[in-house]
Amino acid sequence: MWSRRTRQRESEELVQLSRIVFRLAVLFRSGVSPRAAWREVADHAPREVSAPLGAIAVELERGGRHATTVASACVDQSEPWRVVAAVVSVADESGAPMADALWECAESMSDEARTRMELQALAEGPRLTVIVLSALPLLGIAVAHMLGVGAGAFLVGTGFGRLLFAASVAAVGLAVWWMLHMVKASTPQGWSSGLARLLFAVANRGGGSPEEASRRVARVMDSLDLGDGSDVIKSLAELSRRVGIPVSRLAVEEALWSRRERRLEAAASAARLQVMMLIPLGTLVLPAFVALTVVPVAISLLGSMTATTPVPW
Repeated sequence: MWSRRTRQRESEELVQLSRIVFRLAVLFRSGVSPRAAWREVADHAPREVSAPLGAIAVELERGGRHATTVASACVDQSEPWRVVAAVVSVADESGAPMADALWECAESMSDEARTRMELQALAEGPRLTVIVLSALPLLGIAVAHMLGVGAGAFLVGTGFGRLLFAASVAAVGLAVWWMLHMVKASTPQGWSSGLARLLFAVANRGGGSPEEASRRVARVMDSLDLGDGSDVIKSLAELSRRVGIPVSRLAVEEALWSRRERRLEAAASAARLQVMMLIPLGTLVLPAFVALTVVPVAISLLGSMTATTPVPW
């Protein structure tokens, strides 16, 4: 449950931050200064994301340098904040248009949020199925008790019953853990190669050689703990040289395709997840339901029919 709430909170933060970055891009494109733009979004931001924005706005009003201020405020924040800081730093150092860089960053974050939320929504069905089936054994025992069948007494008062109860509880717990693990494994983690392509595209818009842009992106990503995209950037530069395509245009198209590819991969993961969820349901939850409901009721009824107390052990 905690893990699901954490993922929901992260997705909501990503959505809110993407809106803020979109707003920043519009303000920058309209000629608003960085100090006024950050102050505007800080004053009207949701409470959950207002603290870093307020820190940036205050420092800029004190005369802080734009990229340095954003990086300092975001370096200890979650990954989406560090992505924003990386985009601002690369655009500032390379001389690329800040508004365009922020707009592409917001689009990337919006796509990422949509991908995560779609996957979480698809995982809700199997998750609720496990919860319902996990509660059915207790409901069956309660119904049997109301009907006068001593299923509960059998599970608690006999050695075989206690063994069934312990095994069933362990099976349901393992099924829930298995389900949470599969959902976590299917959820996209980080932007990785897509972020490297985005930053490389921004760096190349400011001019300079691809080698210089590559070094700048690698340094910024490393300083903000965003992974290593050197292999992706190297492959883009080599492709540009082989076919004669401007590396800046190639990086833009690759960044766009990377976002689409990520959504396709997430959709495929969600489809596999729905099928894989049947494994713990069939091998753990359903046997636990039978062990806690059908077997005790059957043995109790058999014992009442033969007027003996069922003590298999």
